[in-house]
Amino acid sequence: MWPEARAIAVALPSCAGNAGNIYGAYLFPAESAPKYLIGFGMFSGTLGLGAAVLVLFHCLMMRRKQD
Repeated sequence: MWPEARAIAVALPSCAGNAGNIYGAYLFPAESAPKYLIGFGMFSGTLGLGAAVLVLFHCLMMRRKQD
């Protein structure tokens, strides 16, 4: 792997992780305390979407393995 590609591969997840600090402040405003329905709703939706993608990829890989 080229050093430039390795540097980009390390930098992109770091940028994505740091972006959480930006949107986290907007998902959990002080006005919605103590329930934080918007923030927990968004995180639950993201978790559900990730689970659906995981199941989809698993099914696709199993189908590809059978062929």
